[in-house]
Amino acid sequence: MLSPHPDSRRRLAAAPVLLLLALLASCRPAARDDGTVLARVGREDITLAAVRAEAARLRLPADAVGLEPALRHLVERKALASEARAAGLDADPAIQAAHESLLASRWREQAEAALAPSEPTEAEVAAAYAERLAEFTRRARVRAALLRLPPGEAAAAAGLHGRLLDAEPAARAALFASLAEAHAADPETRHRGGDLGYLTEGRPVPGLPAEVLDRLFALTAPGEISPPVETPGGWFIVWLIERQPRLVTPLAEVAPALRERLRAEDAEAAARAVVERALARYATVHPERLPAGAPAAAPAGPAPAPAAP
Repeated sequence: MLSPHPDSRRRLAAAPVLLLLALLASCRPAARDDGTVLARVGREDITLAAVRAEAARLRLPADAVGLEPALRHLVERKALASEARAAGLDADPAIQAAHESLLASRWREQAEAALAPSEPTEAEVAAAYAERLAEFTRRARVRAALLRLPPGEAAAAAGLHGRLLDAEPAARAALFASLAEAHAADPETRHRGGDLGYLTEGRPVPGLPAEVLDRLFALTAPGEISPPVETPGGWFIVWLIERQPRLVTPLAEVAPALRERLRAEDAEAAARAVVERALARYATVHPERLPAGAPAAAPAGPAPAPAAP
């Protein structure tokens, strides 16, 4: 018995596709009859409407140039999917999870679009600015120097304070530095003339009692020296070298960025609402049934969108 020529086999294999393309060409005069059946895969009819949708999904033109490859692509995909189902792959947990993820992602997109918040108004931006004013405020900063004497040295502290007050303002820095080196009990600052560097209002400083910081930030004029402050850790005298006042960034400068933040927060709230609504309708969770020692589950939230098919 003679075997078919290889070219004959290729022609036979291509015959069904050529027949489908011929059928597609025959449908062109009735281009609006989207119910025309162009192919059948298993028990599913492939209509012209389905081919048009596939062409749109593949971003192909809606004429014969685009519809013919769309038809081939759709038929091949459905035939291969039929083979996969016949092999039981549709029961694969990973494939089921991917399918559920795609469904969830598409539904979330639609639901969030329906809940899309409106553009923040000027009044809402101004109200958010007032609520978050601390974010747009730079706290006051001071540069100061410190003399610290051991407990029980009240007379010595008063004497040093008097010498500083009696000194000429131009000579006060050098005098304070020399007194700090000679008398201060603080080894970290005594060799820097007692200089503490810059301190920020409301921010604690290790080793510096709160009452000393309060007295320091109560000083207003550079060059001002506090009276001796008694604490359980000793006596403190602080000298204000420089003061940088609190600075508030005006609303006009932060409004564009703040408006964008409000948009993002509203979108996040809408996404959260979609998830919470779905959980309330369909989910019952029993975290107490987890095995002992299992890590706590993170709060449910919007799942990452799967890659486009």
